[in-house]
Amino acid sequence: MSLADRPLDEVLTAASAPIAFSPILEAALGTFHEHGYGGSSVREIANRVGVTVPALYYHHENKEAMLYALLEQSITRLHGLVADAAAATSPGGARLDAMVEVLVRHTAISGRLMFLDSELGR
Repeated sequence: MSLADRPLDEVLTAASAPIAFSPILEAALGTFHEHGYGGSSVREIANRVGVTVPALYYHHENKEAMLYALLEQSITRLHGLVADAAAATSPGGARLDAMVEVLVRHTAISGRLMFLDSELGR
């Protein structure tokens, strides 16, 4: 069952749940959050997750690919949740309210992700 088939309260509950990233992406997110993208190294990310640098490169081409994977997964999830909220409501004010509620809930649980877009211009 997709979220679009669920009532709005289930869509909102899903929007409040943390994003489940792979261990490598979780380590990258933590490192980027603590040191910034420019101050983070692939070696540090690999050490955090307990893999070798070559093993990390097996999963992600480079540090930039990890940043983009984090952003892509977050944006894709948010887009789907907003679409599901819209599908679960009638047109008009209730639909807009539900879409904004999803955005607020997603933002509230995605604190470390919120700064990543600023890292793209560096």
